[in-house]
Amino acid sequence: MTENKQPKWVKWVMRGLITIIVSAGLLGGCSYINRKLGVSDDNVLEEMAERFIQSETGLDIDLSHESPE
Repeated sequence: MTENKQPKWVKWVMRGLITIIVSAGLLGGCSYINRKLGVSDDNVLEEMAERFIQSETGLDIDLSHESPE
């Protein structure tokens, strides 16, 4: 049997990358559905992510690529 001897930080980084990729896919899917239904493009998850990024980095960004904000 082979043991997985990766450092803990590698697992942490991989989980982070997977989380970011899945979140981006979900947010992109929400944006597409909102556009098709004619609903506002700022959803709750997106706003929470924007607030988190701003609190952690100080950058005021908008994750809606088609939003005028």
